[in-house]
Amino acid sequence: MSEQLLIKHTQETLQKHLYEINDHIPFFYSYGYSNATAIIGSSSVILIDTLDSNEYSQDLLNDLRKYTDKPVKTLIYTHGHPDHRGSAGTFRDTVEEIIIYQPPNYCVISSMSSFIL
Repeated sequence: MSEQLLIKHTQETLQKHLYEINDHIPFFYSYGYSNATAIIGSSSVILIDTLDSNEYSQDLLNDLRKYTDKPVKTLIYTHGHPDHRGSAGTFRDTVEEIIIYQPPNYCVISSMSSFIL
């Protein structure tokens, strides 16, 4: 019985999920090892984290298009791990601003080039 529960849990975990927080904020859960949140504004989209691979970020972008055709112009990285910023290149054609959160007393990143699209 426990083996069947484990298999079911694994299958559910590997499925991409899209939750609507409200009409303007979709939450993308289990796209690879990461999650992302979009905030749909009046003329563009703010994307919080960009997932860990171009394949997943392209899936996210395709699913985001079900809500809006507005461009993603702002990226917010909650932190510097690759699973939160690794596929920012998917949005390079439209992004105009990148906001990087760095908590106080956090180790300074030696190369900002890894954050650039």
